[in-house]
Amino acid sequence: PPPPRFGAVRGLPTRTTTMAPTAPKDVAKGIVAVGVASFGIMAVLLYGTTSGSFCSTSMLMDMHMTGFKSIWSEDLYCLYLFNTGWEVKHKAGFMGACALLYMMGVGSELIGRVRRELRLANPGPMTESMKVVHTTLYCAQLCDGYLLMLAAMTYQIEWLSFVIIGLGAGHHFLNVEGPVTDRPDPCCAEIEESQPLLKTNA
Repeated sequence: PPPPRFGAVRGLPTRTTTMAPTAPKDVAKGIVAVGVASFGIMAVLLYGTTSGSFCSTSMLMDMHMTGFKSIWSEDLYCLYLFNTGWEVKHKAGFMGACALLYMMGVGSELIGRVRRELRLANPGPMTESMKVVHTTLYCAQLCDGYLLMLAAMTYQIEWLSFVIIGLGAGHHFLNVEGPVTDRPDPCCAEIEESQPLLKTNA
């Protein structure tokens, strides 16, 4: 029999990169539904179980220094998000941060899907203009991923949750049938086009 293609596992079928088409309207509905449900639960928890200012404004921080904190932690200091210009001192700002992180998580998966579809639609040699397009999308996905990483590193449990929910929703509705890679972290925007997760040198 002919030798297996590079990256394939002998005896196992090679995973294809073709994903079943899904109506954009259905994808949007699913992403919005997950976001609204998550946002609603967070609003009930924040406004229904905390009173007054949920965090201390005596000292704003860019991350909690003693590990993970939640809205119910007694020693919860208010945080900056990304820079000192965004002081998250009120519940509305906290909810806005959760919504933003969810959309950024979905956005990271969306950019990955766009990059993959562009590669599949143009399998031949790239023109210089297409290289610029791909590089721009790559940089945008990297930027998004590193910002999500910084948000997770604030050690605010709710923000980390919305980062994961956004990435999970984006993956489910946009990339769940795509190729599996061994680098799931969003800050490393590598896309595997043809190689399955298991690799051999055979």
